[in-house]
Amino acid sequence: MPYVLERSTVVRVPPDQVFDYLCELRAHMEWGDMIEMDVLDEGPVKVGTRWRSRGRASGLNMRDQCEIVTLDRPSRFAFRSFSQSQLGSGSVILSYTMEPVAEGTRVTFRRDQFGETTGLSRIMLALPGFQAFLLPLMDRLMTARIIDRGLDNLRRRLEERAA
Repeated sequence: MPYVLERSTVVRVPPDQVFDYLCELRAHMEWGDMIEMDVLDEGPVKVGTRWRSRGRASGLNMRDQCEIVTLDRPSRFAFRSFSQSQLGSGSVILSYTMEPVAEGTRVTFRRDQFGETTGLSRIMLALPGFQAFLLPLMDRLMTARIIDRGLDNLRRRLEERAA
């Protein structure tokens, strides 16, 4: 069974404002871990819009090639990311789901591993028990903090804009 990581936060703005902000691709640099971004398809954001980015996470230099795979205003924004780092490469689907709640919007981030991996990443994922035990532990110790920081930055930016 593929490994999934989910994290969420509540933002005090309506779902359509969260969705619209996620569609401002260059704004991802305001709240994410990207150092640079190059949008490859200008014009309105749509399924198929592509970009490249570079960033740093958990001590790794990341290079990503991304493409939007789902736009369902105001409830879902998702993209496929092919990432390369010192550990190798791999593909994931990263999605944001917006759900109205009394306080505003519950934003849930989800990462689905889905593609071939190379290098050390491939070896690690092939180890018995890695996906069941070690990957969730690594996510709790490292990745979840990075995602939580990004979601917190996203929440603050949206709430600042609304104020």
